[in-house]
Amino acid sequence: DKLSKHKIEGLDQVLANFYQVTDELRRKPYDILDFQNNQFDRDYLEFNANIHELESSLQGFINHSFEVTPTTEHALNLLSQFQAIMQRESLKDDLDSKLNLIFTNYTADLEAVQRVYEKHKANPAAMRNAPPVAGNVA
Repeated sequence: DKLSKHKIEGLDQVLANFYQVTDELRRKPYDILDFQNNQFDRDYLEFNANIHELESSLQGFINHSFEVTPTTEHALNLLSQFQAIMQRESLKDDLDSKLNLIFTNYTADLEAVQRVYEKHKANPAAMRNAPPVAGNVA
C-alpha cells in the first residue's frame, strides 16, 4: 500500500504484478482446520517465490533508476522516495550502497567544476557589453 501512495515513475508494472500475486493468494479457498490438506503450504511457497521475483524486479528498477539519473540532486530525491517505501532489509542495504554511489558521483562533479575553474580563472570569459572588471566578476 505504501508503494501505491508514492508516485514513482515507472513503478506501475511492479505494482500491478504485486497486486496480481497477492490477489491470487487471497482468492484461494482453504479449510484452516483441515491439517492434512497441504495445498496452502504449496501455495505459500509459490507466493514466496513470486515475492522474491518481484523483489528482484524492484531491485532492477531501482538500479536502472539510479543509472539514468542525470543529477546528484535528482538522485538524492529518488533515494529519499525509495527509502520512504522500502521495508525489506535486502532492499534497504542496496539503497545504502546507492548513497555511496551518489556521493562518489558528486565528488566527480565537484572535481569537474574545479577543473573548469582552474582552466578559466586567469582569463575568465567576459560578458558582452560589460566593463572589463565587472564583466570578469559576473
